[in-house]
Amino acid sequence: MISGSERRQHLWGIDCLRFAAALLVAFFHLTWAEQGVTTMVWFGWIGVQIFFVISGLVIARSANNTTPLRFVESRALRLYPAAWTCAVVGLLVAALVHHPIPDLAQRFLNSFFLAPVGPFLATAYWTLPIELAFYALIFVLLLVGAFDRLERVAVWLSVLSAAYNVALALQVAGLFAWPDLDFGYEWKNMTLLRHGIYFAIGIFIWLWSQRRLSRIGWAAFVIAVTAAPVEITCRTAELVEIMPVAITLAQAWLAPVLLWVAAVAAIVWSTKWEHKLGDPPKALQAIARSIGLATYPLYLLHEQLGEAARNWLLKFEVPFFLSVCLAILLSTMVALAVAVVVEPSVRRIMRGWLRAVTSVADGTPWLQRLLRPGGTL
Repeated sequence: MISGSERRQHLWGIDCLRFAAALLVAFFHLTWAEQGVTTMVWFGWIGVQIFFVISGLVIARSANNTTPLRFVESRALRLYPAAWTCAVVGLLVAALVHHPIPDLAQRFLNSFFLAPVGPFLATAYWTLPIELAFYALIFVLLLVGAFDRLERVAVWLSVLSAAYNVALALQVAGLFAWPDLDFGYEWKNMTLLRHGIYFAIGIFIWLWSQRRLSRIGWAAFVIAVTAAPVEITCRTAELVEIMPVAITLAQAWLAPVLLWVAAVAAIVWSTKWEHKLGDPPKALQAIARSIGLATYPLYLLHEQLGEAARNWLLKFEVPFFLSVCLAILLSTMVALAVAVVVEPSVRRIMRGWLRAVTSVADGTPWLQRLLRPGGTL
């Protein structure tokens, strides 16, 4: 079981890694489709796979010895205030800057409510239903009081996801054709068959840091870590086909794999050994915490807001890469404002709603079940 001091310990390195992953995705989205700079940060999409590993770690860490209701509340307060705010900002940018979009209202509603499938205001939203599916899995564990079986769940995630990705790789290699095997960006990703390995890796890293990883867990960890480059290579193959410049899979597959491996190594270090360095200066702690909080709204905002700012700067003949950097800086500033100013106010309102609901349902059997601790490691 985690001690109180361990639960309070903040992982500053994880905040910095989150922000770095968001920057990778932002640079990717604002450069890869442009002929002259396609290969500049074309591998930045790997930030998504890094996010999934961090999510597996953070959710396992925070769900230990908590109640189902507290878990749902913490996830809702984290996801929806930023999603609502960023959806409104995205709607305004789309309405004011971009050409008329026929299905703008549908895109807004899908983004606002985090629908299982798009179309969304920005392509980055496709990962959020996957996160919600993983949260639902952890919620079920807590609800049935079986959080102590988290390792077993991670083992199954690893095995099933690895098997799927091997089959997908065989299809990408042309050894057989089964169109339904490619989930694309649709609701089938919520099965976690393609991306379950990443969440499992995050869980295993946390279990290992707590000295709770069994031999079976270690074996499944090896399977997941081995399967991850397979999934990354499949994603690279998909991108190679649509890039505006000629590039082969043989030329492209290694860069995102190495970057992902380096990120996982940094996650391991932050989880296990970061605390041995002692607390950083308060100023650095504040910066790390702020950029960590801004990561999620930056991820949601950077495509529409960043693209609009980049294109506006290009009209004044600002060099392309400098325009991209300034556009991402603007997106980061807006994301910080969302995280520091807007989200806390929305969360206070949401907490009031939740208190009202729980007070009305006080004493009912289903609420008592939600208030019961879901197990501990």
